Amino acid sequence: MNLKTKLKSLYLGTKFPDFVIIGAQKSGTTSLYHYLNSIQNLRGSLRKESQFLITNEPIVNYVNEFKFSFNREIKYFEASPEYLVNQNFPKRAFEVNEKMKLILLLRDPVDRAYSAWNMFKNIFDNNEQNLKFPFFYNRLTEEYKEKWLRFSSISDFHKTIEAEIQQLNSIDLENYIYDMPGVVYHGIYHIHLKRILNYFDLSQVHVINYSDFINNTKEEIEKLLDFIQIPFSQLDENVINNNYLKGNYTAEIDGKSKLLLEDYFENHNIKLNELLNKKVF
Repeated sequence: MNLKTKLKSLYLGTKFPDFVIIGAQKSGTTSLYHYLNSIQNLRGSLRKESQFLITNEPIVNYVNEFKFSFNREIKYFEASPEYLVNQNFPKRAFEVNEKMKLILLLRDPVDRAYSAWNMFKNIFDNNEQNLKFPFFYNRLTEEYKEKWLRFSSISDFHKTIEAEIQQLNSIDLENYIYDMPGVVYHGIYHIHLKRILNYFDLSQVHVINYSDFINNTKEEIEKLLDFIQIPFSQLDENVINNNYLKGNYTAEIDGKSKLLLEDYFENHNIKLNELLNKKVF
């Protein structure tokens, strides 16, 4: 019995997510989640990141995330950026809903790497008692906590990315099992997307460029609503004025690190453009 059949047998009459915001991490997924959750006929999960489709949580937990009630007028969704890089997600998502639409926000991988590194440092900048993201930290396994703590001891951004690039150059990226935190690995978008396209058709994926999203928010949301077939008139434009898209650091990336990352991502970005049949970066 696959996951969808099991869900149906346990919760007759319930409805499964019509679409999922799958990432990328540090690319505006939280903002998009809030914008869409303000629309009358859209209902987001209780937790912005349920991560159910990459965990072994009981099925009832997933159903409870949405307070499901069968209503053909409502489209349900969630937003979990870790889905993009997790090898188990495509198959598990397909079992839940093979017609699911996937929303992918992509940020320039150089800027994304620096933003992620700053986020990780903020999480562990003092100690466990002063964590800025207890809801996130508390969901990590002890093994992952150890990895994050070890990562946080590397306070130099350039040394961090240099070490990770060296590791990535020595492995088979196609079969690499994601090992957190991976500030560089997250940005190899074509590798992650290829896994997803083994189960879902490209027509089920809507890609948003992060730069377009922050500079033309209304227009990008309008395109997305058309993709998921929700009238744009339902959007409360006042919600867009809320500044969800604000960073938590002020220092800019240094030139040496930027050049290293630009060189590393150049061919990966070309492969992404070829996969999507359009230029993204």
